[in-house]
Amino acid sequence: ILIPQLCWGEWNWKMKKEQKSEIKILEKSLAKTLRMVTSQYNYKIVANCIYKGLGEFFTHAVFFVRVVDGDFKLVVRHYIKTYEEDNLFWTIFKMPDNINQRESLRANGAFVVQSIQIAESQYTITINSDLDSISKTVLEEFEIKYGKFLESINFSHEKYYQYILHKVNFLSEKLKKMLAYILLNESDKALCLAKAEIEKGNRGGYQNDGKDIYQYIVDYCKNHSLKMS
Repeated sequence: ILIPQLCWGEWNWKMKKEQKSEIKILEKSLAKTLRMVTSQYNYKIVANCIYKGLGEFFTHAVFFVRVVDGDFKLVVRHYIKTYEEDNLFWTIFKMPDNINQRESLRANGAFVVQSIQIAESQYTITINSDLDSISKTVLEEFEIKYGKFLESINFSHEKYYQYILHKVNFLSEKLKKMLAYILLNESDKALCLAKAEIEKGNRGGYQNDGKDIYQYIVDYCKNHSLKMS
């Protein structure tokens, strides 16, 4: 009896389809388990994002499942920013009402300041894994990673902004540096940087009422300079 064989391309497509299905199941189960566990650690969760405020800092981690060398891996990416960054961004961008909205907005809203990634963790996982234990490990490592980072900057938002100004090649780099300059009372540097980006034809990735974020920053810095003079 001849048994039809799948060619490599068909087999690969079938495996990928099956893996995608398993990934969805794993991510859904993880979200459910993490939702139950997070409250024990005073964290909150929205979609695939765990978040928590730590003093002047807003910490959050995005989790997802992917295939690495044939194994399913739970990937957790850790991010941090200050509350001041979002608040200043919303003030400049004429969205001040967002400052008092639910905190989850800072984690996964469309109009928020990008956070800095400080770490990434990976855990091998299967359909039969003890998700409760893995979830607790994720949250315990969450505490450790943010604790180490905050210790490295002495829990100082000023040192955090200096860290931003010296760091390169990250999402929304120019915008975050403009905000850092303003928060360090160096609006003149933010103004120069915004003007330079506008001259290059860059827009900053955000627009409100037909005006780009860099132009909002130029206007804000000019008004700030007038008030200071």
